[in-house]
Amino acid sequence: MSGRRLLLCALGWAALANAPTLTEAGIALAQEPGASPRQIAPDRFQPALDAGQPDGEVRAAIVAPTKERPFGACVMSAHDWIACINATATLSDQSVDEAERRVEGALARRPKLNGFLRQSVAKALARLDADWRAFRDRECQDLALIEHGLPSSIYEARLVCRIRRNLERAEALEARYGEAGGG
Repeated sequence: MSGRRLLLCALGWAALANAPTLTEAGIALAQEPGASPRQIAPDRFQPALDAGQPDGEVRAAIVAPTKERPFGACVMSAHDWIACINATATLSDQSVDEAERRVEGALARRPKLNGFLRQSVAKALARLDADWRAFRDRECQDLALIEHGLPSSIYEARLVCRIRRNLERAEALEARYGEAGGG
């Protein structure tokens, strides 16, 4: 580096070090201090949880979704809507897990199934569940935005799609293979 260039560089760093703010040093800020952060393509990225809440704590009560209340206790106009719907989606995943356990329990109580057949059916259900979850995830990832009545945010649409598919799956498992279903 030439001596003149080195001197200019050193003067530039000195100006930065002595300036109380970057704007006084001639460097423009992208945003005004204290302004809320600008969101670029909010429909393409998972939103950050509310910075005012410690560890993304959700304010609304989280209630398992039902057919009548697919969003649980979440209110779309609430400030913590995304965090709430995310927690509700997790609860809907758990409802599918619980339905699977009830089906496994119902298999154990079927007198027509011997031990070997019961074990084979349980393994088949576990494999099919893994396949179903992969299908659900793919469907909700690729097609959620065109599903009728879904929100416009892609992340929100995917969560709502996951909740709906989970409710349908839990109901189908119980009806087809649970205590009341199948012989």
